[in-house]
Amino acid sequence: MFNNWSIRTLLHFWAVITVLMVLLMAAIAMFSHHHYTKNQLLLTEQVFPLVDNARQISSSAAAFISRQKQIISARNADELANVSAREPLEADFEQSWNRLLQSVEQLDIAPELTSVLSDYYQQFLETDSLLLQQMQSQHQLAEQIDQRTKSVNLLADEIQQLAEAITGRIDLTLTRQMQSLSNPEVLSQPDKTALIENYTAVERSSYSLMLNVLRISQLSQQIREAQNPDLLLSIRENDIREQEAMLRSDILIIKQNLQNYPELLTLVDKLQQGINSFTRQVIDDNNSVYQLRIRQLETFEKSQAVQQQGLNILEVLMQNLNTLSARVGEQGLSRTQQSASLAKTARWWMIISCLVIAFGLTWFVLAMTSRINQPMQRLRMAMHDLSAEKFDTRMPTNNGQSEFNLLAKDFNLFAAQTQALITKLDETKHSLEIRETRLRAILNGVPEAILAIQADGSISSCNPAAEKILQANEQQLAGQNILQFFAPSSDIHSLADLAQLQQANHEFEGRNWFGETFSMWFSLNPLSEFDDDIWVCVISDISSWKLTKQALLQTSNELNAILENAMVGIAFIKNRQIIRVNTKFEQLFLFAREDIEGQSTLCIHPSEDAFERFGEQAITLCQ
Repeated sequence: MFNNWSIRTLLHFWAVITVLMVLLMAAIAMFSHHHYTKNQLLLTEQVFPLVDNARQISSSAAAFISRQKQIISARNADELANVSAREPLEADFEQSWNRLLQSVEQLDIAPELTSVLSDYYQQFLETDSLLLQQMQSQHQLAEQIDQRTKSVNLLADEIQQLAEAITGRIDLTLTRQMQSLSNPEVLSQPDKTALIENYTAVERSSYSLMLNVLRISQLSQQIREAQNPDLLLSIRENDIREQEAMLRSDILIIKQNLQNYPELLTLVDKLQQGINSFTRQVIDDNNSVYQLRIRQLETFEKSQAVQQQGLNILEVLMQNLNTLSARVGEQGLSRTQQSASLAKTARWWMIISCLVIAFGLTWFVLAMTSRINQPMQRLRMAMHDLSAEKFDTRMPTNNGQSEFNLLAKDFNLFAAQTQALITKLDETKHSLEIRETRLRAILNGVPEAILAIQADGSISSCNPAAEKILQANEQQLAGQNILQFFAPSSDIHSLADLAQLQQANHEFEGRNWFGETFSMWFSLNPLSEFDDDIWVCVISDISSWKLTKQALLQTSNELNAILENAMVGIAFIKNRQIIRVNTKFEQLFLFAREDIEGQSTLCIHPSEDAFERFGEQAITLCQ
C-alpha cells in the first residue's frame, strides 16, 4: 500500500501518527500532573510552611546567640550600648512561633512539644536579660577601675613631687645653715656631723618613700590584671601591706629628723595625708582598686554562668525543634512516596509510548531508505562523472513531479551551467596571463627594487632593479631573508620590528649581497589587508641623494658662519618684521637675539615717525 506513496505523503502520515501519540502522552502527563499537584498542594500549604517556620525559629535562635556573642565581646559600655536590640528578634520569633502553632494544629503533629518550646524560650529571655545586666555591671566596674587607677597615678605623682620638694627644702636649709655658721668656733665638728646625718637620713627616707609609692602603683596595675581572687588577696596582704609598713616607717623617720623645722613638718604631714589617701584608694576603701577588681571578677563569673545557662537552654530548644522537624519530615516523606509511586506508573506508560514511537520510526526510516537509495545511487554516479570533468553528463528525467525527478532536472541545469562556467574560466585564465605579462613588464621597468616577501621574511620574487641595487640575481635572492640586507646597527629582528620602525622613518642603512653598505629608502606593506602571508617591499638607493643633502648642509653651515662673523649688522626682514639677525646686529642694537627675532622693526627706531619715514624711503628705493 505504501510503495506507491510519495515521500511527502509518507511524511504527512508519520506526522498524524506522531500527533496522536503525543496526545496520548499528554493525557498520561495530565493525569499524573493532577495527582502530583494534589500532593504538592498539601506539602506547600501545610508541611513546607511548618518546616519553614521551624527554620525561621532556628534562625532567630542563631540571631539570639549572635547577639549574646556581641554582648560578651563588647570591650566597653559604648560597644555594649551599640549591640542590636532584642525587640526585633523577639518580634520575628513570636511571628514564626504563631505560624508554627497554626501549622501544628492543622497537621496534628507533636502538640506536646509546643508548650515545652514556649517555656524554654521564656527561660532563655530571662537569662539573656540577666546576662546583659551582668555585662553592663562588669563594664561599669571596668570604667570605675580605670578612673580609680588614674586617680591613684595622679596621687602617686603628687606624693613624688611632695617628697622631692621636702628633699629640696632640706637641701636648701642645710646649705644656708652651713654658710651662716661657717665660723669653726661657732659650729663644732660634732654639730656639723649631726646636721649632715639628719639630712642624709631624711633624704634616704624620701627616696625610699618615692620608691615604695612607685611599687604600690605597679602592684595596683597587677591588681587590675589579676584573674584570681586568691592572687588579689596575696598581693594586698603580702606585697602592698609590706610596702605600706615601709611607707609609715619612712614617714616616721622623716618626722623624727625634722623636729626642728616646723615648716618642713607641715609638708611632711601633708605628705602623710597623701600616702594615707593613696593606700585607701588602692586597697582600703570600699571603691578602691582592690575592691572594684574583686567585684569585677565576681561579676565575670556570674556572667559566665548565665551565658552557659542560656546556651544550655538554647541547646534543649534546638533539640526540640529538631524533633519537631523530624516528625514533619516523616509526614512530608510519606506524601513524597505517594507522589513517587504515581510518577513511577506514569513513567512506565511513557516508556511504552516511546517504544511504540521508536518502532514506528524504525519502520518509517526503512521505508524511506528503500525509496531514496536507488535515485541517490544514480545521482552519485552522475556526480562522479561530473567530477571527472565529463561536463556533458546528464540524468534521465520524465514528466512526473516526484522529488527525485525534480532533483534530476536541477542536476542537469547545474551541469549545463558548470559547462558554461568552465568555458568562461578558460577565457578568464587567458586574460589573466596577458595582464600578468603586462604587470611584469611594468615592474621590470621601474628603477626601485620591488620584492615579494613571505611572512617569515624570506624573498620569493623580485624585479631587475632589485638585482641591481642588492648586487645579486633573482636565483641568489630567492629564499634569502630580507633582514640580512640591513646593517647590523639597525637592530631589526623581525618584520614586525621593521614595520614599526618605518612608521617613524623610512631611511635605513643597508648592505648589498657583497656586504657593501649604502643608504636606502625602504617601504613595507602587506599585499592585502586580509592576508598577512605576502608582503611587498620597495627599496630605493638614496646614497647619492644623501651625499647631495650633506653638501647642501655644509654650504648652509658655511653661509651661517659667514653671516655670524660679518663685521656689519645684518637682519632679515619680512613685512617689516625681523626674521633673523646676526651677532653684530645684536651688539649694535643691544638686543638679545631671542628678544628681537619675531618683533616689528619699530623697536630699533627712535620714534614712530622715524619708523614711518624709513619705511617710505625703503619702499621708494625698492621700487
